[in-house]
Amino acid sequence: MHEGDEDHVHLDDGTFAYVGERIELKSVGIDIGSSTSHLVFSGLVLERQGKRLSSRYVVTAREILNRCDHDRRGGAAGECPCGR
Repeated sequence: MHEGDEDHVHLDDGTFAYVGERIELKSVGIDIGSSTSHLVFSGLVLERQGKRLSSRYVVTAREILNRCDHDRRGGAAGECPCGR
């Protein structure tokens, strides 16, 4: 932080985010198709960038924690952590 500036942190990509403007959350994505289904658990980091009190968040990090792909015709389409 710099003297006289609002509280902010500098990010690795050269941008900055105000303190308290970072959200870490877990997300679940589900895609049900005609022949396959996919389930993905992700960890996301969102940071508010730009002017303070802006309502715009940007995803700055994404990590797949677990995924499951099912062949709806009768079996898993790969190793599935859900045991199916």
